[in-house]
Amino acid sequence: MLTVRTDGAAVEVEEMRRARPATGEVLVRVAAVAIDRRDGELEAGPHPLRLDPRGGRTLGRHVAGTVAAPGAGVDGWPLGRLVALQPETALRRGWHLPGVEHDGGLAEYLVAPATALVPLPRDLPLTVGALLPLAARAHSMLRHARIAPGEALGVWGVGSLGGCAIAVARAMGAAPIIAVDPDPVAREAALDLGADVALDPADPELEERIRSLTSGLGLDVSLHAASDAAAAPSAVDALSPSGRAVLAGPVRGCGDHERWDGRTLSGPPRTAPESLPLVAHLASSGRLRLSVPPVMADGLSAAAAVLDGALRSGQPLSPHLVVL
Repeated sequence: MLTVRTDGAAVEVEEMRRARPATGEVLVRVAAVAIDRRDGELEAGPHPLRLDPRGGRTLGRHVAGTVAAPGAGVDGWPLGRLVALQPETALRRGWHLPGVEHDGGLAEYLVAPATALVPLPRDLPLTVGALLPLAARAHSMLRHARIAPGEALGVWGVGSLGGCAIAVARAMGAAPIIAVDPDPVAREAALDLGADVALDPADPELEERIRSLTSGLGLDVSLHAASDAAAAPSAVDALSPSGRAVLAGPVRGCGDHERWDGRTLSGPPRTAPESLPLVAHLASSGRLRLSVPPVMADGLSAAAAVLDGALRSGQPLSPHLVVL
């Protein structure tokens, strides 16, 4: 089978023998994979890339596909069942992290623990299914911040994670939802996803504008999902005295904040196992509307070329959907 592999220095398409599912595992035929900035930053974040004993790793963290073969001891996963893969799953020892510490979905097939699979509604397109692990991450972050209906949310960075956060927050009843991004195209996308207002971080009156939109109080919750570390202090400054911030992007300049009041800052939590089934239900029922990014026409070959370019150049990777 064809796979997109890296040794940490380059990314290329390799042919490998198709793995067989062991006891408690399932073989999945991959249908779609969502890739974004984090896929091109192999050493960034709380979980840097871990190579296998052969010195490589198959990439692809956000995956949807169909059951191709259940392993021994696996019941309830019939052939052809539509599934998405949890972005992180607790194991007896450690965590199953596809595309990071375990082989991911940029391949024709992958093997995963049965506990890492979530069934998808039959009416849900697999192109949307590949975005649901991202939406689950966003849901877990918003839940970690204890956002409640009617509370004001600011999202810094309208990439794949930030865009999902806006859509999920709207389904959760947050109001107003304020998006902050330097790219006018991203700001327009934020409005399409459900943001009430989209602002430019270069605006010298940004904080004042946010406070005017929140009756002078500031935000109840800030989510920093931008690639720019300078966005973190801005997300904190816009909080109300009792606001909560989840800092999922790179951070600089928050440790010397002069006015903490009752604010709470945290890094991104682990994705709760119940988040993926919930967002799948919301998407199937029409309550959650996700924006499908551009589709790569040449599948794995195009994905390998784009990821290799991002790795070598250090430039952020824009969101894409790889369809097999």
